[in-house]
Amino acid sequence: MNNAFASSKRSGLIVTETHFAGRSLESIANRCSLVAAAGVALLALSVLMGGWVAGAPVFIRIRPDFAAMVPGTAICLLTL
Repeated sequence: MNNAFASSKRSGLIVTETHFAGRSLESIANRCSLVAAAGVALLALSVLMGGWVAGAPVFIRIRPDFAAMVPGTAICLLTL
C-alpha cells in the first residue's frame, strides 16, 4: 500500500489504515515517543551534571534542606 490512506472492507465495516512511507501511524508514534523520552532523560542528566560542575545547588537538590543528588545515583536512576 503506497497510498497515504488505504481502505479495505471487512465484514461490512470500512477499516481505514493510515500509512506513511510504508510504516503505520502507530509505529511512527511509538518511535517518536521513545526519541522524546530519551531526549528528556539526556536533558535532565545534562542539567544535573552541569549543576555539579557549576556548583549550583538549585540543580542538584530538590529543596535546599534536602540532601544533594549523588552523580552515580542519578545515572543509575536514568538507566532504569
